[in-house]
Amino acid sequence: MRAHSKLALGTVQLGLRYGIREREYKPPSPEEASAILATAATCGMNFVDTAFEYGESEEVLGSLRPREWRPRLITKTPKFREGAFFPKTGRWLQKAYELSCTDLRVESCYALLVHDPGNLLQPGGHHLIEAIRALKQSGKVGKIGVSAYDRRQIVEVSKVFPFEMIQLPINLADQRLLRDGTLHELRSRGVEILVRSAFLQGALLLEPDEVPAGMQGLNPALAELKRRSAEVGVSVIHALLRFALDLAEVDAVVVGVNRAAQLKELCGFSQQPLPANFNRSPLPVSDEELLNPGTWNRRINI
Repeated sequence: MRAHSKLALGTVQLGLRYGIREREYKPPSPEEASAILATAATCGMNFVDTAFEYGESEEVLGSLRPREWRPRLITKTPKFREGAFFPKTGRWLQKAYELSCTDLRVESCYALLVHDPGNLLQPGGHHLIEAIRALKQSGKVGKIGVSAYDRRQIVEVSKVFPFEMIQLPINLADQRLLRDGTLHELRSRGVEILVRSAFLQGALLLEPDEVPAGMQGLNPALAELKRRSAEVGVSVIHALLRFALDLAEVDAVVVGVNRAAQLKELCGFSQQPLPANFNRSPLPVSDEELLNPGTWNRRINI
């Protein structure tokens, strides 16, 4: 089964506990990780997303990736602390990227994204920008970009850093960057767009009795998602995945798994179109803070 050409493998789960169910899932064994990567290769996935801060993800990916599989590798910079930066900070960024390439067992990556774009706006942020540009000019990296969260951040970073690629969150519940024109603007500038959080880190896949007490504001969205999916005879996960894949402005949709069987299932769903009458309007979420996983720790103990 070939994957949709826009389906990309996210590898944070290879190195860290992650998502709404992070207590239930630890990183897969080497055998299972190898099976995940072999499945991605068999499915013909063209992009792989990783990061310096994803635990052992890059090392696992580098050591277990099938040698005949040569996807476009996307990694990210470290997240730097608050405060001012200096030339040595830029040199550390470059060293971190070199370490990523070493772990990934490649000479260069398709793209390097700034993991926390707010770093570029801190005092001395230009040292990071200069270091990233130097990596590109030397041919050590293909595209440079950011992993962003909202329109305000994208607009502010655009003023200081002319990025070529962006990773951002969009799903059936969170369509703000689609509806406010951000995706269209980025596409018109020729920016390559990757979508993450198609399942809202697993929150949109929860059953009603699994929703943590602090996140029950998601219940109306979950009920509506189930209703819409049942109405056209598809599963919830199929609906969420194809919604993201069908966005015309998007170049790739990043999905992460803990088991090879999960990835095989996603590859299958990626090939099955949604019925034309599926309702793609935003799911009802009255508290927009719930759409940001960065706020979940304040609500629940995960």
